[in-house]
Amino acid sequence: MIDLIQDELRKNYRPTWDWTNICIDKSTQLNIIAFSSGYGDGIYPTYFGYDTEDKIVNIVTEF
Repeated sequence: MIDLIQDELRKNYRPTWDWTNICIDKSTQLNIIAFSSGYGDGIYPTYFGYDTEDKIVNIVTEF
């Protein structure tokens, strides 16, 4: 999977930045969004929002 993500990131590369949105399950439309976040290693807190059925409905990352 990491090779697929890296290949897709390269398709949208711009100096200092790249991104991708990969659908990994067409029946559920489950996707992965990946992007670079700068030059250095960093720690970015990420929070998950759940609906009433305990399914993840959103993700927020603080940069």
